[in-house]
Amino acid sequence: MHLPEGPPVENPGGATGVDLARQEAHARFFVAIVRYVVTAAETITERDLQEAIEAIIPGGGVLVSTIAQQWIAQGFQQGLQQGLQQGLQQGIQQGQQQGLRQGLFDGITLGLELKWGADGLHLLPEIGRIEDVYLLRAIHEGLKRVGTSEELRRIYQRTT
Repeated sequence: MHLPEGPPVENPGGATGVDLARQEAHARFFVAIVRYVVTAAETITERDLQEAIEAIIPGGGVLVSTIAQQWIAQGFQQGLQQGLQQGLQQGIQQGQQQGLRQGLFDGITLGLELKWGADGLHLLPEIGRIEDVYLLRAIHEGLKRVGTSEELRRIYQRTT
């Protein structure tokens, strides 16, 4: 890495402008190396990294803490986004399933009432406990074929 040469500029801390520029350049380079090492090697522990940093740059442990805090924040944000996405997808699927179940139940209710009047509605408490939408579909379709409420009952009683 080539840094511009020039007359040193004194500051109150005693470091020259060139020294400060070199320290900043080294720090940027060091951060890039640390990020590479941490992502490339899972066997390197935080302690190993801190010891190596302290050997290269006295007081460099603060730099590790800052980088670690940034990574933690990024990981938290990514985890939050993934969790929200998965929760949203599950919610949509559950909502669709509940809507389908409710639609089938409403169709069965109407079918029972049209086919057998109030007498057919006595099956609703039993059918209402059924969560399986495939079984509810079978009941819904069975309403077209069966002649009695007992025949319809046999459709869902043989599987429950």
